Amino acid sequence: MAYTKLTPEVIETVCNAIIEGHTEKEAAQIAGIAESSFYLYKRESSEFSEKVKNAHQEYNARLLPEITRAAHNGLLQLLTGSEYDEKTVTIVKPNGQTETTTTKKVIPPNATAVIFALCNRMPEKYQNKVTGEIKQEIQTESKQSVDISKVSDATLKQLVDELSTELINAPIPQ
Repeated sequence: MAYTKLTPEVIETVCNAIIEGHTEKEAAQIAGIAESSFYLYKRESSEFSEKVKNAHQEYNARLLPEITRAAHNGLLQLLTGSEYDEKTVTIVKPNGQTETTTTKKVIPPNATAVIFALCNRMPEKYQNKVTGEIKQEIQTESKQSVDISKVSDATLKQLVDELSTELINAPIPQ
């Protein structure tokens, strides 16, 4: 492809192509410039780079309502399940006639989609994490029990650090 200067016409053609939904590579081809030139212009010309960025944003803004609607409808279908008719055509060999049978197919709700929706729409009630309490008694050498649920995290960390140091420095049994 011949070298093409970055002109206002090239910029406009590239941006219009992007706004119409073409990729940057396709937009460069439509404008008659090499893909490498496109990326060189994008790197070296802040004006061109900004206009390409704005073109992408305009395309995304136009597309967002459609994507949102499709995602909502798709999620709704996954949450509730759906039905569809499946038609099967069978050819009867001797006389060439065809026979069509219709079967109703049922798609059950998708458990993963239900979990996703609950965790994201009502996080205070449905969380996708496990929480629990540690309630364990520690026996000391004097056989006294200690309820560690009342010990602060900082104190527990200090005890663990001290025990770790003692274990590291302990002699290895022969």
